Amino acid sequence: MIAVPITAESITGALEQIQEANKVADVIELRLDYLEKINESIMQELMQKAEKPVIVTFRKLNHGALIKDSERLSLLKKAIKSKAQMVDFEVETSQEIIQEAILSKQASQQVILSFHDFEKTPPLEELTKIVKKMKLLNADVFKIVTFATNNEDSERVLSLIPRINAIHKKAIAFCMGEKGMQSRVECMKKGAFLTFASLKKGKESAPGQLTIKQVRDFLSDKNGKF
Repeated sequence: MIAVPITAESITGALEQIQEANKVADVIELRLDYLEKINESIMQELMQKAEKPVIVTFRKLNHGALIKDSERLSLLKKAIKSKAQMVDFEVETSQEIIQEAILSKQASQQVILSFHDFEKTPPLEELTKIVKKMKLLNADVFKIVTFATNNEDSERVLSLIPRINAIHKKAIAFCMGEKGMQSRVECMKKGAFLTFASLKKGKESAPGQLTIKQVRDFLSDKNGKF
């Protein structure tokens, strides 16, 4: 599956992007942290306009509205009550909040635990410890995304996918940056749950993110050429 992030700053812009994403995406990621204004009613309005399964994400590193961390986490918990198909919590979030989210969700909903490193790719030993922590917290989907400075970084992160799948969890694992671009599509061939792609150039939510057309074209290329 390919998830398209909604990165508009205005509500109007977000609604327009959702309308476009409905036509091409398998999953829509609502990046609430990009919006200049956000509250529960706005979040629900955006969710209702999505015709594809939704991931609700609200990063601590906020791009848009100034909001207290307690309010940010409260919106994520409300997303679960509002029947969002998937809700993304950063692995650094308190164990109490993560457990509350997991216990309150319905069987059809999934909690994603995510780890990001925007500067480097940690050693395999450190990445393995993060996977173990996610396993202890019993999330449904493990997301590990790092910044690649070479091909070995991408290979290290991609090697996590079969390990995560082996413990009967869903994996999202690839690298950011120019050196990580290939991993954004290779991950799907290795059994990743999904990857992320922008609607078009200029709408990326992370460095090195390809457009959804690029990802679909690559995945349909039997020779696997970029």
